[in-house]
Amino acid sequence: LVYSSDTEVKELARSRNLKLEQLTDNSAEDHRPRWSPDGRHIAFVRGKGDLIIFDLEKKKERILLEGWSMLQYGWSPDGKWITFAREDDEYNSDVFIMQVDGGEPINISRHPDEDDFPVWSADGRKLGFKSKRRDNNWDIYFVFLRLSDYYKSDADWAEESFSDGLKKDDDDSDKKKKDKKEGLVDVVVDTTEIYRRIRTVTSLP
Repeated sequence: LVYSSDTEVKELARSRNLKLEQLTDNSAEDHRPRWSPDGRHIAFVRGKGDLIIFDLEKKKERILLEGWSMLQYGWSPDGKWITFAREDDEYNSDVFIMQVDGGEPINISRHPDEDDFPVWSADGRKLGFKSKRRDNNWDIYFVFLRLSDYYKSDADWAEESFSDGLKKDDDDSDKKKKDKKEGLVDVVVDTTEIYRRIRTVTSLP
C-alpha cells in the first residue's frame, strides 16, 4: 500500500486529503518494502524469502530472487544493485550482492559462521556487514567493491580526498549539480574474488 497526497500539497504531513493505493494482491504476505533511490521502484519480500521488484510506472512486478529465507536487504546508492543476507540449508547466513537487472547472486562473505545486516556506504564504494568470525563474537567488517580501492594506501586516500574537494569547488556543470542534488553516485563492483577484500572494522568482546 502507498499513501500519497491527493492535493497540490505534496507533503503528507500538511495534506488534508490522502490517497491510498494498493500495489499488490497476493495470497502470500508482502512485507519489508523499500523505495529505490530514484523513487521509481519498490522492493519487498514475499512470503519467507522471495525478493520482488515493483515498477511503479508500469504497475508490474517481477521476481528478482526466489528463496525461503530473506533476512535483510538494501538498494545500492545508484539503484543498480541489491545487497541481501540469507540462510543456506544449514541455517548459516551469508551476504550477497546482485544486479537489479538480473544475474547470479555474488557471495561476498563466504564464511562458515553468520554474516548479515549488509549496509552500503553513501559513496557506494564499500559494503559493511556484521559477522561472527572471531571467538563467537559479533564484529563489523566491510569489503572494498572496487579492486583499485583495495590497494590504496592511506596517502592515496588522503590525496583523493583533497582532489575531490578541489573538484567540488570548481565543478559547476548542470549534470553534476543535478546528480549531487539527487544524491546519485556511480557504483562500480569488481566481482573477481571480492570476498578476499574484506577488512575488519571492530574487534570487540
